[in-house]
Amino acid sequence: MAAAKPDTEQESRPKRRLDARYLIAVPAVLLLCFGLGVQYAAYISGVQPGAVQAAAIRAVAGFDDTRASDEIIVQISGAVAHKGYYALGGDTTLRELLEFAGLKAAGDMSEVDLSHQPEHGDAYHIRSGDDPLDVTPWLTNDLLAASADAPEDLPLVDLNAASLEELQQLPGIGEVKAQAIIDYRVKHNGFRYKEELLGVEGIGNKIYEDIIDHVTV
Repeated sequence: MAAAKPDTEQESRPKRRLDARYLIAVPAVLLLCFGLGVQYAAYISGVQPGAVQAAAIRAVAGFDDTRASDEIIVQISGAVAHKGYYALGGDTTLRELLEFAGLKAAGDMSEVDLSHQPEHGDAYHIRSGDDPLDVTPWLTNDLLAASADAPEDLPLVDLNAASLEELQQLPGIGEVKAQAIIDYRVKHNGFRYKEELLGVEGIGNKIYEDIIDHVTV
């Protein structure tokens, strides 16, 4: 009695189903590996992409835009997806700002101080890895000038009489912080003590120490 021939059509069906599952699984595994690789690259740079933004951050038109009493306005440019001006809640960190603005994969974080606490008027530039080394540093505003010594012949600046331009001669004081000094003296009917500078929005201990010997009241 002749042996029955195997049903080749039935035997091939499981193989075809296996091949279909294989074709679906391989791209899924590759996509997963790619996602993990992107997150690892972001981790070693210090910023996690796509993080849920818990802090209060909103886009605004500029430094002089309307803001709440507990908000500051900063600017960010360079290798981020969403450049521009942002109003930040008082406790917002630079790390949270970069997450919100969308740090690009090409962003060079090697010089960025993620522990920096943003202040009103701060401007940040995130370099691209392809940028020349002499491009604008990551902190581009007044604080950059604060690292340099004031000119030896800089006359004492009267906080109660100096113009916007005269105030900007002080180390670390740009247009935004100079205007904040003027706003403070108008609101409080002038400065009585130099130490009141610490009450001016945007002036922290670092700037205060740099300018205290160059001002008078």
